[in-house]
Amino acid sequence: MDLCYEALNGSCGKYARPFGIHVLMLIAMMLTTIVTVIGNLLVIISIGHFKQLHTPTNQLILSLALCDFLLGLFVMPLSAVRSMQGCWYFGDSLSVLLMISISWLIPAIFAYVSTYFELNLYGDRDFYETHVRCAGGCHVFFTHGPAVVISLFSFYIPGLIIIGIYSRIYMVARNQARLISLQLNQLRRVYPSEGAQRRAQKATITIAIVVGVFLVCWTPFFLCNIMNPFIGYTTPQMLIDALVWFGYVNSTLNPFIYAFMHSWFRKAVRIIVTGGIFQKNSSRQQLDL
Repeated sequence: MDLCYEALNGSCGKYARPFGIHVLMLIAMMLTTIVTVIGNLLVIISIGHFKQLHTPTNQLILSLALCDFLLGLFVMPLSAVRSMQGCWYFGDSLSVLLMISISWLIPAIFAYVSTYFELNLYGDRDFYETHVRCAGGCHVFFTHGPAVVISLFSFYIPGLIIIGIYSRIYMVARNQARLISLQLNQLRRVYPSEGAQRRAQKATITIAIVVGVFLVCWTPFFLCNIMNPFIGYTTPQMLIDALVWFGYVNSTLNPFIYAFMHSWFRKAVRIIVTGGIFQKNSSRQQLDL
């Protein structure tokens, strides 16, 4: 078996796959990465360039698109090499640098502290040293306690908070829309138009879909992550890699959600692709909201 580092004792072994599978994986990962980068870059340019799109809801979309863009630009290419070869050639310092660069402050600190102090190995370091650790490896490994705690604080609790916040927003928006609808019958000139109500409702639905897709894409990995220590670390590393990439696909899908839900994004993309944003006063051009 080929090794990641031939000259080092205890080196990880490279993944052995048929050539056809190797090529298909490479094509799939390249396409996913390219679509993620280009799609989210179009979202960033659209919202940043057109003044009509400078709304609070779109600022939230812009922030999410920026995260997805950085994930596609910095994380996916390096992760593809690791998933293809089963080896990590980029060193610990680059890993930390990229983590800090592409993450927001709190997740970066949380991940760095957990990794630097090897909190993920707490309670079962001997098993890791004997059965998992090898030169050239970058394995996703958590012992029983850290698997539960880290998964709770990095995914499950934030996920529940997101669901709770969205549920609250949805209830408030629904009650407000119902109230406006009742009062519009009496004072139509005072309250927003039906078109404004529809746009607000569509924005709410978009956020719901984005959150739902995020949970669908990342829940399998975090379920596997929290279960693996309790089933004797029997989950194949290739399956873990596949679940990680299924989570990455969330960043690929988000621009398609925006394109499906909002005509302004489709029109903005046409203007960007055709070079219309370089025309004078293009930032003030009106889009279909």
